[in-house]
Amino acid sequence: MNRRVFLLNSLCIGALFGAEAKPPATLGFWSKFDNVALKRNQIAKYHLVIDGVSKYLTFRWTLYQNKGLVMLYNYEKFNFQNILYAQYSLDGYRINLKNRAENAFDFPFVLIVFSEFNEKKEEALFRFYLKDEKRTILLERQTPKDE
Repeated sequence: MNRRVFLLNSLCIGALFGAEAKPPATLGFWSKFDNVALKRNQIAKYHLVIDGVSKYLTFRWTLYQNKGLVMLYNYEKFNFQNILYAQYSLDGYRINLKNRAENAFDFPFVLIVFSEFNEKKEEALFRFYLKDEKRTILLERQTPKDE
């Protein structure tokens, strides 16, 4: 019985906090916003300065199959992999930029959202969002360069 209650609570909390809603069209909630178009295995690299420490976030996609995009991420020498779909709540991946903050509800994070796949160009389009309420993080895209 306790195991069922625990699983039910875990599912409810996971659905409440784990599913990412689509970001609003305006930048109001977000500190920074960027659009990125990547071809297969092309790396997007962002330079972040957090509390005076230089860090890098890279991501790329390797396979587009059955409307799913296999993604690879690297942040602080930790590798992540997942599959993004262009469906609501399956289209984004969130990466926390700090382990702990003074207030647990306003820690900075990055949200990478898969918006569409252009099959003619074989190119995936992403929206890159940064949430940093205290505005202490400096962000610069290094690759691919702006056109």
